[in-house]
Amino acid sequence: MRAALPALLLAAALATGGCSALPVMIGFIPGAPTYFSSMFDGTTCAYETAVDERSTNQQMKDALLEGHIKAEFIKNKKVDPVGVTPYCYYGKVYLVGEYDGEEELREVMKIMDAIPDKKRVIRRLYLSEASEDGSTTRNYLLSSQIRARLMADMDVTSTPVRVEVVQRDVILLGVINDAEERRKIIAQAQQVEGVHKVISFLKHPEAARAPQAVKTELASKTKKKPAAAQKKSAQPPMTLAESNRTDRGR
Repeated sequence: MRAALPALLLAAALATGGCSALPVMIGFIPGAPTYFSSMFDGTTCAYETAVDERSTNQQMKDALLEGHIKAEFIKNKKVDPVGVTPYCYYGKVYLVGEYDGEEELREVMKIMDAIPDKKRVIRRLYLSEASEDGSTTRNYLLSSQIRARLMADMDVTSTPVRVEVVQRDVILLGVINDAEERRKIIAQAQQVEGVHKVISFLKHPEAARAPQAVKTELASKTKKKPAAAQKKSAQPPMTLAESNRTDRGR
């Protein structure tokens, strides 16, 4: 059975659209080796894995978590799996897309509450534009233009960057080299005509690895005053200037 698993996954990937379909299928197979997703569609998946700044182990954990969520969305008849897309980085889940109504939104959050091993859920969800024609085409065109600009920019590693456009808002996700690259990616998205707002969920390893270490270091530089000094610096009892006035019943 183990020997046949790679062949089955490969056949399923080819039948359902290649690399992008793998996380969904992996979600149905508890404990499946998520690194298989980097073996298929060599033009994209292998390169994405190579340039991603996360460790291989972290990529595997995030892919498995993302696949699990997608699988739960597909199984639930009240949720449109095309409308709401989960992305996972360092155990954090980012939900991006549109929902049809409050009932679907509540169902999405109910599913997320039951998902184990997640650190946090960050939502960027919009009420669906049911009355606006051509919104899907418009979002696709904006996304294509942004991707084209990123690919043309030699200072930007565009492959690991995921670009979602919802109601003319651009949502950027991915793990990139550093803060300077993030600034350039955001600037490229802002220059596309028709973009309403750019929301960045781009991370770089220095920020993602140990934000707590920075806080600890800063806290250690603040020396505590001795107890005696604290008493001296304490505010003396106040003497009210109006204390000699008659009480007006307040």
